Amino acid sequence: MRKRVCLVILVIGSLFLSAAAGWASEPVKHKSQGCVINGKVYTIYDPSTVYRLQLPKSFNVKPYEGKKVQLEGMLSPSDRFEPNGKTLKVLGPCDKAAINLIRKTEVK
Repeated sequence: MRKRVCLVILVIGSLFLSAAAGWASEPVKHKSQGCVINGKVYTIYDPSTVYRLQLPKSFNVKPYEGKKVQLEGMLSPSDRFEPNGKTLKVLGPCDKAAINLIRKTEVK
């Protein structure tokens, strides 16, 4: 009887954990602002953390070089970002501090 109860608890627990892992990896709606440097969009999370959005190859941001932009779409694990249609908005030029931080931390 005790072994059966343990087995049931183990099965239920593993089902719960696998479901939670699936939820954690689902894309979520996201609005992101960042700077376009070298044809890539970088966001700054806090004063010293830079993330590069992994955009589809078909999404060309090179015309917005040096600009701060806002995108809306679906964010997946590993910072993969799928923009919704034509949601790109230019918010103005990137500030010098952001550009310097991105260039300092950018992976070549």
